[in-house]
Amino acid sequence: MKKKGLIITIIVLVVLLVLAGGAFAYIYFGTDLLLSERQGFEKYAIQLVVGENKFISSNLENYYNRKETTPYTTDGSISAATMLIGDAASTNSTEVQKLVDILRYSDQASISFEGKVDNANKKFEQNISINYSDTVKFPFTYRVDGDIYGIQSDEIGATYIAIDNNNLPELFQNLGATDVTGIPNKLESTELQSANFTDEERAHILNTYILPIYNGITDDKFSKQDNSDGSVTYTLTLTTQELKNMLLQALEILKEDQLMIDKLNGIAQELYGDNYNEETMEINQKSIQESISNIGSASIEDGTVQLGITQSDRRVNKISINYGEITINISKLSSNQSGDNYNISILKGGYTLFDLEMSYSVIDTNSLHEQYIATVNIENKTTTKYHYSNTVTFGSNISFEPLNATNSAILNSYSTEQLLPFLGQLGIRIVQINNEQMTELGYPTELINPVIMWFATPSIITTMQNQENIVDNAEKGQQNFNETLEQDNESLDNIEGQLQDLYENSEANNVDTSNITANIN
Repeated sequence: MKKKGLIITIIVLVVLLVLAGGAFAYIYFGTDLLLSERQGFEKYAIQLVVGENKFISSNLENYYNRKETTPYTTDGSISAATMLIGDAASTNSTEVQKLVDILRYSDQASISFEGKVDNANKKFEQNISINYSDTVKFPFTYRVDGDIYGIQSDEIGATYIAIDNNNLPELFQNLGATDVTGIPNKLESTELQSANFTDEERAHILNTYILPIYNGITDDKFSKQDNSDGSVTYTLTLTTQELKNMLLQALEILKEDQLMIDKLNGIAQELYGDNYNEETMEINQKSIQESISNIGSASIEDGTVQLGITQSDRRVNKISINYGEITINISKLSSNQSGDNYNISILKGGYTLFDLEMSYSVIDTNSLHEQYIATVNIENKTTTKYHYSNTVTFGSNISFEPLNATNSAILNSYSTEQLLPFLGQLGIRIVQINNEQMTELGYPTELINPVIMWFATPSIITTMQNQENIVDNAEKGQQNFNETLEQDNESLDNIEGQLQDLYENSEANNVDTSNITANIN
């Protein structure tokens, strides 16, 4: 009996140990109960960029990668609406009411676009329409063919007005610029090849810079907070002086790291191209030491910076940065096979300065609808909401017509004597079209275009504080619009007379301007 009882006891202990081991394993791997504040921060910092639950989903990464390699069509719109808030909204004055009336034209305007894109071959074509109302519109086409960028509108002419993204200093000289030393030979929008880091270089940065600096942070700088919604936030808190010391530490390491010095110089040379000046731009031990001395002697404002990583169900759903009154939140609202939703917000002193909602909805295997809603708050006086919506459909049978000398006036091909009268005539035509459309719309031409008001309203509010009759002046201009328009036409006649003088001078010097001026209606 004693032997049997011993065997039973051993079996029970083994079962308990197995169960305890399983429970311990679950606690360690399935929960965060045994993680310190530092370990929790590290775990979810890694999860931001690694694993199936990483912050930017694989589906979204694949979508953007596909846009770079596969042709696709677009079909979308852009709109904006402005509201007065705070003191501006509560001020019951005639000036504010007039501004509200003017903003009505801006709010009803929109931009629609439809076209096709082939990023791999640098081809782009969009039929764009600025819609001031249901009946007043300004349509045009914007096209890119390699290094040729062109724009065309039937309101102006059948020919594309284009620029070749090469030899830009010469073009600007022909346009009248006297100093072109800061203008690159061409504008590069592609990724810098030298900025691509190999696995070895990434490992070198991790082991030489990141880990030594991170390991120098003491455990008391990490904290943990359980939130009311069940999520948990791990926070790293550093003083501005500690951040300054980290930067100095990185520079001290860089000063002796010729591998990274060569890498950074390669990026700078590719970035600046022909404008790269080795004498003034080269990174070397001397220039790094100068930076160390300047940063070391510079005074900084006392404060703390907090970096927070929030997880819910052991998945990162929020990153936050806090400095003084400013808080930046980047949130992952949802992510699944149907799409992804994100939000970015910037807050100051209790109110939101900027908010961006981003949603990506999968339609089918070849189509996705993307939507961005941005809200901008200016000095708690105005809030403007911008809405961008676009449906992207991938397809292989997408073709593009080339931009060339038969359908385009490429400005790089013309001299100063040819360009000046052409661009002057073009400017006159654009002013005429705008005046005609604003008159049809009933909008005062004395004010800026309603679409530009999407971005200019905050400055108008600020001006109103110093000059309350600004909108009243605009209304008086509208009441006297016929007289103003007549004066504008007289001014246009004077400009056309000056242009005629240029034409005559050009003809006297045997300069051919017919190719580019004949296309202006």
